[in-house]
Amino acid sequence: MRQSLGRWLGLWLAVVGASVAYALGCDALLTAALTTSVSVSAHELAFTTPAGTAPATQTVTASCEYYDDGFYSCSADVSATVDWITVEPHAIYGEENFTVSINPADLAPGTYQGLVQVETFPLAIDAGEDIAVTLTVTAPPE
Repeated sequence: MRQSLGRWLGLWLAVVGASVAYALGCDALLTAALTTSVSVSAHELAFTTPAGTAPATQTVTASCEYYDDGFYSCSADVSATVDWITVEPHAIYGEENFTVSINPADLAPGTYQGLVQVETFPLAIDAGEDIAVTLTVTAPPE
């Protein structure tokens, strides 16, 4: 189970927001917190490259929306779990593309795994998507 600062902060804000909404008799905030969704155009990315050579970037489309008497755009954070993956931009609003780049400079030949995480902030308790990234570094050409 992934645990990020954004997820814990989002959970804390959702709980506080739900408590305030309940105390005030207003369920709009609670509804928004529970009906936020994130979707991505790919759940797996694969890169293969010779050692020391960066492969071409790949583009993913992500969408974040919530429902409160209609669908509305929301924000989501985009991050990588390993330092050889770079994502740009680090946040999306509504539906946007982001790129995933690989820097294999210090990696020996082999297969490496990482994740790109797209998580809402701060509306949802557990709305997010993981994209598995597999990098295969081959021996440099001779």
